[in-house]
Amino acid sequence: MPLVYVDLIEGRDPEQLRSLLDTAHEALVEAFDVPLRDRYQVVSTHPAREIVAWDTGWGIQHSDQLAIVRIVSRRRTRQQKQNLYMLLAEKLQKECGLDPADLIVSITENDDEDWSFGHGRAQFLTGERPSGQNDPTIAAFERWVRDRLAETISIPEAAHCLGVSERTLQRTIQRTMGTSPIRFVQELRIERAIHLLRTTDLSLEGISRRVGYEHATTLRTLLRRRTGKTTTALRNVGIHNNLVAPATDAADDQGLFQDRYFRPDTRDSDPAGWAL
Repeated sequence: MPLVYVDLIEGRDPEQLRSLLDTAHEALVEAFDVPLRDRYQVVSTHPAREIVAWDTGWGIQHSDQLAIVRIVSRRRTRQQKQNLYMLLAEKLQKECGLDPADLIVSITENDDEDWSFGHGRAQFLTGERPSGQNDPTIAAFERWVRDRLAETISIPEAAHCLGVSERTLQRTIQRTMGTSPIRFVQELRIERAIHLLRTTDLSLEGISRRVGYEHATTLRTLLRRRTGKTTTALRNVGIHNNLVAPATDAADDQGLFQDRYFRPDTRDSDPAGWAL
């Protein structure tokens, strides 16, 4: 749920500002793998005298087209940050004509307790869900998927079981959740995997099969990409809080489950928090 601040020297018209914000969000969605509707942006324009960005030895000269992008985000991997810097520079140059030398980016990381989206509550801590998930079709689809996380999941089959057309299901999920059905299923699988890591002593291979991934390496990559943490770090949270219970489902170790439908993409303040 990144919060993005963009500071610019005044002179761009509203259309140019909108293009810059749209392009920056596109890069963020691709690099950080966030839902399309996770969009929180603040743009500020200033007289040239109010922005000072001297060259401090990098050999980079800035012009009056300078864009300073500050991002507040939950933890991301170093690779994700480097991908973001590259994508921002490439996309802003292509779509907005911004010279890569005129792009400064800084990332500040925070944790779940550092966010409140309204009503004086920390939604990441309380476990509240976005209002779109109160939609009856979304709620029914989520229940249907959760009952089958270890299985091959087909969107046409889900739509048939819910009594709606595949197109209606896809549109409803995209409109209310800002993501595709496949990405929504992936989020549910990752959410369940994190819960199992923190509350059981199942092997990563067992957890992978339980949430529908044939290979543990796929799940490991997705978890690192989603949380910025290793599986060991995620599991240690459960151990530290005395949440771990022994696994009791023998099927988890028998390799019964395979994911033949979804093949998630497995690409994947420290120095990685800056790009000048």
